[in-house]
Amino acid sequence: MPRSVNSSILTALLADEVKIFYAIELDFYNGATSTATPVYFWTGVGDLVENSKTYVGAGDLLSISGIDEVSDLKAAGISAQLSGVPSDLVSKALTSEYHGRDAIVYFGIHGSSFLTEIFSGYMDQLIIKDSGESSVIEVKIESKLIDLQRIRPFRYTEEVQDQLYNGDTFFSFVQDMQDKKVNWGQED
Repeated sequence: MPRSVNSSILTALLADEVKIFYAIELDFYNGATSTATPVYFWTGVGDLVENSKTYVGAGDLLSISGIDEVSDLKAAGISAQLSGVPSDLVSKALTSEYHGRDAIVYFGIHGSSFLTEIFSGYMDQLIIKDSGESSVIEVKIESKLIDLQRIRPFRYTEEVQDQLYNGDTFFSFVQDMQDKKVNWGQED
C-alpha cells in the first residue's frame, strides 16, 4: 500500500547520517473513571513532543517487532515490548482495559518534526513477565484487517431492522413471503 511521506522526512533520509526512531501510542481505557488513558513512548531518551502529545523516552527498553508489509490482503500483527517497568506501572496496566483498543506505531527521524504512521491496529494481548523489582510488558497488536475475518451476526429480519432503525418496517413482509406460492406466467 503506498504511503505518503512528508517531504522533510524524505530530505532527512538523503542526509549522510540518519538517526531514526519509533514512537508508539497505546490507547488504554480506565473503566473506573470512564476515561481514555493513552500512553506514549518512543525509542529515544527524554521527552519528545509531537502533535501536542508527549512521548516518554524509553530508549533501548522499548522494542517493536518487525512490521511486515505484504502484497496480499492479510492481517499481520506485531508486538511491542517495554522492559524495566516498575511494579506500580504494572498494576496500572493490569487495571486498564486494553483489548480492542487502538494502537499506532510511528516512524521518525531526529531533526525532523514529523512522524509517519507505519502501523495501526488493535491491542489484543497484554503479557506481563514479572521478575520482582522490574517487569516486562508485551503488547500484541493485531492489524485492523482482522475485522474482515470476523463473522457479522446480522440477520435480515424485522426484529433486527427495528433494533437498528426504530420504526422501520422494510422487512415486515419477509415472513409472509417465505411460504407464499407464486404462479409465474400462469393465471390464478
